[in-house]
Amino acid sequence: MLAELYADLVALTPRGLPLPAVIFFRPKPKFVEWMRCTVGAGLVYDVGAGCGQVSRALSDAGLAVKAIDTTLRVRGEFRVHQADGASFPYEEDSTAMLCRPCHGLFTQAVIERAIERGARRVLYVGLPRNVKLDLGSYAGRFRRVLTGAGEDGENVYQLRVD
Repeated sequence: MLAELYADLVALTPRGLPLPAVIFFRPKPKFVEWMRCTVGAGLVYDVGAGCGQVSRALSDAGLAVKAIDTTLRVRGEFRVHQADGASFPYEEDSTAMLCRPCHGLFTQAVIERAIERGARRVLYVGLPRNVKLDLGSYAGRFRRVLTGAGEDGENVYQLRVD
């Protein structure tokens, strides 16, 4: 319900004005440790970073993170670059990560763009009930690699491109 209301707010907010600081994904320490062990020294793009709380947690654990979002927030925990993840110039061998994205075609457009630009992996962090809705035709290519990654029971699903 909160995600739907927030999506409505995004649609009504004029471009350039910051949105409220709403947090949908609160990572558990096991998620941060899994990311540290899996990604290592590679660059992680936190796509749809919102306030940057996930980026901050990963950066504090020693990962190289670039947070991007189409709309800035009134309060941030990490430097978030205003950019569209569906057209972003991801670096080769990087990781594109989407945590609790808004439902719709955006997630699939980010996946397509990350693959096109040579990303090594794409991570989707979400609730099990939203996997097919968010990943669409890509759902069958992702594999669950971590359960209980967040406080609301989110899992991590991975698409390895290499």
